Amino acid sequence: MGVASVPSQGRPVGSSRGQAARIRILGVSHTYAGRGMPVKALENINLTVEPGQFLSIIGPSGCGKSTLLRIVAGLVRSSDGEVVFEVDSGPVRELPGGDIGFVFQDSVLLPWKTVWDNVIFPLQVLGRTGPQAEATIRELLELAGLRGFERALPKELSGGMRQRVSIVRALAMEPRVLLMDEPFGALDALTRDRLNIELLRLWDQHPMTILFVTHSIEEAVFLSDRVVVMSPRPGRIVEDLAIELDRPRAIEVRDEPAFRKYVAHLRGLLG
Repeated sequence: MGVASVPSQGRPVGSSRGQAARIRILGVSHTYAGRGMPVKALENINLTVEPGQFLSIIGPSGCGKSTLLRIVAGLVRSSDGEVVFEVDSGPVRELPGGDIGFVFQDSVLLPWKTVWDNVIFPLQVLGRTGPQAEATIRELLELAGLRGFERALPKELSGGMRQRVSIVRALAMEPRVLLMDEPFGALDALTRDRLNIELLRLWDQHPMTILFVTHSIEEAVFLSDRVVVMSPRPGRIVEDLAIELDRPRAIEVRDEPAFRKYVAHLRGLLG
């Protein structure tokens, strides 16, 4: 496995609910029973994501990227290995509700609820509503360019706006960890570029540890501190590459030789 140098420390963090978590994925393997023979999705994944880092995972379809995110989220129990989170109080195997946000490819908004009600709903479930929570939601809607759409229904929004609502909904919980499973995969290129910029801006304002799954090499390099490349099924880590591009980043960085060099290297790994 080729492993590029990775900084020992993540970005400075400091959300109002505590620092971002370090994620340690220790020897994780997973096999699906299936209807016929078992299907091994992941094999011996070992990965540490430092607090406040933005790490993208790329690889061929079916290599277990989404399965890995669901294992980190606790939605799937791995066949072997474990995931440990390190927070200010020490290592834990599970984070409390609201400390992990998950953004899917589909915005999965409740169609009968307004933008505001979709965003505040998880906080209501967690019993964490109040003036401070509402102020945070207003701030995030402003940062995401959604001010004035608080009372709009999902059907009244574009696809890109719906995805911004889903990101705001996840960030409103002020999670220590944010998991994103191809959140921009269904969008056109221009909308995707705009949301990449919005995501980095929101992350800068509300630091957290991010695991981001994408099929786009350019998107992974643009967003990330590190890019992990996975092999065809069963998914294994074949490269862990540090992206040493200055922040903050503008779309124009994609024209720089260093950016193109990273993209070419990763494309070569994927064949």
